[in-house]
Amino acid sequence: MSGRYRVVEELGKGGMGTVYKAVYEPADKEYDHSDRFVPEPGSIVVVKSAKKTDTAAESLRRERTLLTIFNRNNTPGVPRGYGDFEFNGNYYVVMEFIDGKPMSHYIENANDEGKWISEKMVAKWGTDIANTLVSFSHLSYDGGLSIIHDDLKPANIIIDENGNAIIADFGCARKWNDNILDTDSRVGTSGFFAPERKHRLKGSDLRSDTYSFGATIYAALTGETSNYPTSPALGMRSKRSASDIITRVVHGCMQIEPERRMKPETARDMLRELTKHPYLRSAISVGKTYSHTTQPSQAYDIRNGVLGKM
Repeated sequence: MSGRYRVVEELGKGGMGTVYKAVYEPADKEYDHSDRFVPEPGSIVVVKSAKKTDTAAESLRRERTLLTIFNRNNTPGVPRGYGDFEFNGNYYVVMEFIDGKPMSHYIENANDEGKWISEKMVAKWGTDIANTLVSFSHLSYDGGLSIIHDDLKPANIIIDENGNAIIADFGCARKWNDNILDTDSRVGTSGFFAPERKHRLKGSDLRSDTYSFGATIYAALTGETSNYPTSPALGMRSKRSASDIITRVVHGCMQIEPERRMKPETARDMLRELTKHPYLRSAISVGKTYSHTTQPSQAYDIRNGVLGKM
């Protein structure tokens, strides 16, 4: 593509365009060694494309704008953006390739094998995601308005080779406008979007992402999506033995009324403390995982696929 990117494989294709895994192979004179937001020659990158005249190109341009903002602010937990270009009637956005798998992959694997993902691993992922959401609250987009991901779910969170959770796919991300009725047809994914998004109420904002964050943690813990207004905390307790801390985080983030939801800063700090719990050994570095509860259950170690007692 454009003489700079050699396609390795097609990663996906749909209504939002085509996603490729490619190698950056610029001519020597094209490579700018002073630009830290240009990949090294030979680097693997992700290239997203859409016809310039398609609505999908709008989403890609929005994603490109957000990646630029993330680059400028060193936002944690998101891919680095590498620019855009047009070629043969198509619009392309280039970004960092995250070597990993979506969180949904690990949830599905655990379900298939009748296991749980360890609570400490979920707490680690939750800490990473909440920290990124905190960063979103300090960014501005299009005249100072806050950024909303608008489709936060396990399929859009990549777990890299070190066990870090990276938020991806910003094609649905938007600015927050408290003064207009939300008539956008992209209301997210069932089981993860907030009630105010489903009913298209005024004022869906960063707290909508907070709800989706809670639903994502719930799914990672239980292997199922939540069906509000059933209490997610009670549902979680019925499916596995979870600590009071992580139960409070899920319940706090998934409050029906946005004004009652837990702040991402609070969720991050609570989950971070949980990862330090002396009775919760890390599923990344060891083969067995334990929680502070005494009731044994199956735990799924994403690094080794090893069973342990939790």
